[in-house]
Amino acid sequence: MRKKYNSFEEIEEDLRRWKLKSEISKEQIKLINNEFVHEFKSYKWIIDVFAQMKKYGLLLLIERYIFKKWNK
Repeated sequence: MRKKYNSFEEIEEDLRRWKLKSEISKEQIKLINNEFVHEFKSYKWIIDVFAQMKKYGLLLLIERYIFKKWNK
């Protein structure tokens, strides 16, 4: 249903209301995006730590294997 306006003031009021709703929605999207980025960075940090641990562990295994062969 279409709303019938009786004056330009009513039109302007609705336009302001829609503009505010639009701005609120944009800010909510920005907030959601920032939360996602923050969470992603937290998980990425954990993943990076495990990747470094895995590399270090692999290097230790290779080092032990090489030293066992050389020490014989």
